[in-house]
Amino acid sequence: MQKYYLILTLFSIFIFTTLSTKISWSQNLESLNEINFSWQVLSSYVPPFYEGRPLPGEQSTIKLIANSNISTSLAHLDKNQFFYAWYFNDLYSSPSSGVGKNILSFDLDQLENTNTILVKIYSDENKDTLLAEKKIRVDPYGSLALIYKPNNNPLIMYSQALNRKYKSYKMKSKENLDILVEPYYFSITNPEDINLNYQWKQNGVAGLQNTKNTFTLKAPEYQYGDLSLEIEISHAKLFLQNAKTLFSISLQ
Repeated sequence: MQKYYLILTLFSIFIFTTLSTKISWSQNLESLNEINFSWQVLSSYVPPFYEGRPLPGEQSTIKLIANSNISTSLAHLDKNQFFYAWYFNDLYSSPSSGVGKNILSFDLDQLENTNTILVKIYSDENKDTLLAEKKIRVDPYGSLALIYKPNNNPLIMYSQALNRKYKSYKMKSKENLDILVEPYYFSITNPEDINLNYQWKQNGVAGLQNTKNTFTLKAPEYQYGDLSLEIEISHAKLFLQNAKTLFSISLQ
């Protein structure tokens, strides 16, 4: 009888120890594992003098990198064998998922106001053990058309945009004003990209459509009061990328 109780006691200790080990393993993974994202917009134009970071416009292409910090004292984990499972807007991306595939490149969905990306990291390709997971949200920014006055100083600050700095720019009769407009956050490499169209309107009258982001405004000789200049930029292939701005001129 004593032998029976001894066996039962040893078996209970074994079960308790095994369960405790599994619980500690799980808690250890959860407490030490984390994922940090770094990202880069592959197609978002900003002028050379722009001091900030290019932001994703509508339909922009983004490169997302999952940097994992996974370690445990209870087991040796080979980071080269981690399996990355990527989900874009709740859909599993099979081509982007796999062993060592910690990079996801994607285009912002034109039908979604918010794009969600989820990555799950498993210990190996069998996906037996989930090590960590993280979800982020990416919201597109609206494209901008900012007007500048070119000068001999190559350094132009973002804060010097005319349509942000002045409520009304003053011009004299017969004076000419050279204008530069910059298409912020469009999916282009330069402002004269063939996919961009600039529509210039003076006092509501449309001018020539072209691929130039420069314009010379000529003040009328016998007109006084206010004169308006409207610039609209559109992308031929990405219809959600467009911007419009209105610039007011006071004729003296």
